[in-house]
Formats: sequence, structure tokens, C-alpha cells
Amino acid sequence: MTFIRPWKSIHENPIDDPLPPLVVLTGPNGAGKSQVLDAIEAGCLQVDGVPMMGTLGQVRVFRLSELMAQVEAPQSIGAFRERWAQVAQHIRNIVQGNQNAYPQNPGGLDQLIIDNIRANRMLSEGALSDLVSYLDKPLSEYSLNEIRDALPLQHAEVDPFRLSVSEVFATYFLRRDNNSYQRYKEAQGLDAAPYLSDDDFTHKYGPPPWLVLNEALLAIGLDYEFSAPVEIPESLPYSPVLRRRGEDLELQVENLSTGERTLLAIALSLYTGSSRASSYLQLPRILLLDEADASLHPSMVVGLINVLQDVFVATHGVHVIMTSHSPSTVAIAPEESLFQMRRGVGRRMRKVTKDQAIAALAVGIPTLSVRVEDRRTVVVEEQDDVQVYEHIYRLVRGEMTGPRSLQFVSSGSGSAEHPENSGSSFEVRRLVRELRGAGNDTIFGIIDRDAASSGDAAILVSEERYSIENYALDPLLVGALLLMQNFATAQELGLPVGTRHFALGVEHSSSMVAAIAQKLNIDEGARTSVTYRGGFSVPIPDGFLSLRGHDLQNLYVDRYPMLRRYRKLMQTVLEMAARDVPQFIPGAVVALLDRLTREEVG
Repeated sequence: MTFIRPWKSIHENPIDDPLPPLVVLTGPNGAGKSQVLDAIEAGCLQVDGVPMMGTLGQVRVFRLSELMAQVEAPQSIGAFRERWAQVAQHIRNIVQGNQNAYPQNPGGLDQLIIDNIRANRMLSEGALSDLVSYLDKPLSEYSLNEIRDALPLQHAEVDPFRLSVSEVFATYFLRRDNNSYQRYKEAQGLDAAPYLSDDDFTHKYGPPPWLVLNEALLAIGLDYEFSAPVEIPESLPYSPVLRRRGEDLELQVENLSTGERTLLAIALSLYTGSSRASSYLQLPRILLLDEADASLHPSMVVGLINVLQDVFVATHGVHVIMTSHSPSTVAIAPEESLFQMRRGVGRRMRKVTKDQAIAALAVGIPTLSVRVEDRRTVVVEEQDDVQVYEHIYRLVRGEMTGPRSLQFVSSGSGSAEHPENSGSSFEVRRLVRELRGAGNDTIFGIIDRDAASSGDAAILVSEERYSIENYALDPLLVGALLLMQNFATAQELGLPVGTRHFALGVEHSSSMVAAIAQKLNIDEGARTSVTYRGGFSVPIPDGFLSLRGHDLQNLYVDRYPMLRRYRKLMQTVLEMAARDVPQFIPGAVVALLDRLTREEVG
């Protein structure tokens, strides 16, 4: 590891010895384990063997409880048809707009198409190569069906941690169903498009993904399996179904425990690493996991370590550094991967044996205690608000200036006398008033801004925006998600061609806000200057700040239908976009949380 510049308590290289590709870093709280990860992410420490070309896109960080399979909302299969159709329409538009400029030079037109697809990141390099080599004729002469047949099932870059199971299953099912239908038409003496035999179809597209993924679930010890789709009606939304092995009870991903969702995310990465999707992976050079094992039973940690070592390190050459407080993880990890972080100065990171690491983690266990007075409980209006505030707090916790930690709880379900106030500012005020009246002065509340909202010493109001939804669905964060997931091109977001989501900065903010405001038909006349975590300010149309939160979310989903796949859009924006572009987190909500951590909240 090479020291580049200081980061918090790290003022010199923490270790001289070379690091193996897989590192499990242990040590007491406050030793600086998370700061090492933060320093690598910020480019202040360089992992040897990974060239410093800017850390954006090369480093991927998952903090406590972030490595979990996403919850997907059921959606129409038409959304999955749109992916290849968008590519086909894009090619057709280029041909129609430029054909006269290349009357005798189809190769020049093809190169224009290829350059444009690359610039807009519509296809991975593997998918683009498949498309170009599919037929022995110019790309500009491909029919819609030929483009569809040429493209692999996963033709955009695949994030191995955010794989859409719905899209993978439905796309394979639709492609196989259409192939069978063409074969049936030919058998009935009807005109049919070209089709593949069963063997040729499997050779080209692989075995059914639900079978491959179920093997991955079995390999890591998760006692569930995905049911094979039998029929996916056009008019009904589709969502994959899980069932416990040997039982008929069906359940959704959201019904799994935190540990099970973590294992499912690992299984998805195992699937992408072992299937045809592997050639389209969008992999980091360095994977940093901050206590990813915290919610896992020791028996589940075996699957985590195996996937990290066999798939990411051995197969894809990714460097992995994982922090852990778990003696079980230390016992399971390869001994050559074990390092310990110590408090102090100098070379604080050292190679240790399993016995040394486990002994250090066990020190003081009989005398553990919890200082409740160091934690503040913050009551918010709804359960969804709890998850959103928790996500934001995890992302900005290192910047809090006060000594108190925060725990968020929902205001509950109201009362029989006041059912209309369930999950409302009324309930927040009531709970805080009653609990503080009983002597609990560590209770505080946050309520949304509306005509009746006013704060006091224990109740804070999110003054800048109507509700927490307006913070989580800030146009810069949503824009980053749209670009990351290829739901909108850089040009459609007012950005230079080829812009990647992780390279977004203040210079892109105004144009991206304007493009999204125009798409949502939000009046750009009245604006408010909004400060962001990155230290810059952007004039934001007031509609983004003052629309009711649910109305703003519905507007996004209506104008960007691909967002319907996310059952919990706010949490998805924070999990995926805010983690990669934390500079776009609204500064007002960071300041609000910071106030709650101080000795004096006011």
C-alpha cells in the first residue's frame, strides 16, 4: 500500500508489507479500520498493483448492511422488451439522419453507429462485438428482429451487486418463448421467423438463469430457490418468487431477513461471475466491505468468503479488503489474508495469525457495557422515513460534529381516537412529549414541513423541503441513478456524451437539473439556491422542493417508467446513487442530522 496524502487519523502509510489480493482487517473499535477504507476510496491510500487513474469507478464500497439484494417492484414485461428496442430505435434514428451523408460508404455509417453507441454506453463492449459480428452485412442494414437476436440477454454493463432478477428471468423467458412460437408457426405451415433448436438456443443464451442462480444459492447454503416462470402475461406485472426448498410457501425478496438478503446479493454476484453475464460485468478494481458479515450467521460467512476468494479475486482479479469484528469470520478466512489494525501512530496495520486475531477480538468481552446516554432516539413520521434517514446517516456519519449517535424509529400507527393521525407529525409530537415527560431526555423528533409545522427544542422541522422524499429524490441523485442504470443517456440528461455517473460533479449539476425538470414538466421559473454535501450550491426549481413527496415520486415514475422496477425508490436512490456520488446529498438534511448529534441541539 502506498501513502498519497493524509486522511483523518491516517498521516502515514499504515503498513510496509505488501497486501494479498484478499485482506480481512480486524481490530478494536476506533483503531481506524473504516478510515483505511475511506482513505482508499478517497485516493489518499493506493493499493499496490492498481494504477492511480483517479479512484472514481475503480473502487466500490459497501458499508454495514449495504450489501443486500435489492427489493424489486413487480412490473410489466414490456419494460424488459424496451431495452433491446431502445437500441434498435437508436440505430434506426442514426441511419435515417445520416444515410445521405454516406451514400457509397456503409462502413463509415457503421462506424458512426458504433461510436455513438459507445459514447452513450448503450451496450457493453462484449454486446457491441456480438452485434457487429452477428451477420455478414453492414450494421445499418440490420432489421429490428436481427438486432434483437444478435444482442445477448444482458447487453448493457452489469453491476454484479445490483443485478435485476426480474429482468434476467423475464428476458430469458421471453426470448425462449418467442423462439418456441416461431418453431410452432413453422410446424403449422405459417410464415415464421428464423429460430434455434433447443440445443442451439442453450448454446447461445445458456441454461435457464433460474437454474444457474438456484445452484448458486445452494452453493452458499441459502435454503431457498427461485420458481421457474411458467407464464408471464403481458398485462400483469411480473416478480420472481422464492420458496424454501421442500416447501410450497412462496415469498418475496423483501420477506427475507437482513442476513438472507446479504447472502442473496452474494449469490447474484456468484451467478454473474459464472454465467454468460460475466463478459458484461462492470467490475471495480478494488472492492471494500465494511463489516459486510455483521448480519450473517457464522455458517453463512463461509459462502461470503468463498465468493470473495473464488469469484472476485481468482476469477476477476479484484482486490478485496473487508473489515470484521467477528471471530467466526477470522476463523474461516485464509490465514494469509488476516491483518490487524491498532490504535496509535506509525505502522498501525500488521499481519497476524488466526490465534492472534481471535484473541484480540475476545479481549474485554466479560466487561462489555452500553452507554445509552451516548445514543439519541429520533422519532420520524413513517417507517419508510426511518429507512431513508438511516441510509443518509450511514453515508454522512463520519462528518457529524457531535458525540451522540442516532437511532431512528417510526411514530407508529396512531390511536383509535385519532386514526387519521397515524404515522404523522401529530404522533411524533405526542410520542416525544410523553417520553420526555417521563424523564427520557434522549428522545427527539423530526417532522416534515407543512403549513402547521413548527419546531421546538426537541422537535426539528426539515425546513428546506416539503418532506424527506424531496431530499431522497433530489434531481441530482435521481439523475445519477438514471445514468448509472442506463435509463437515460448522458445527452438526455444534458451532459456531455460519454459522461459516467461516478464522474458527475458540480459542473454537471445545473444542466442535469434543467433536463430533469423539463422531462417532469416542472416549472423552472421560481428557483431556490440549494447547498449540497460537496460544498457547492445549485438553483433548484421550487417544484422539486415543495411538491408533496409522494406526488414527486409518482411524477418520476410516470416520466421514467424503468424506475417502476424499484419497490422502494427512495431507498434505492440512496443505496445506489448517493453511495457513489455522495457530494449530491442535500446539505440541509446533513445539517439537520448534525444538529441532533451535538450536546446542545438548538
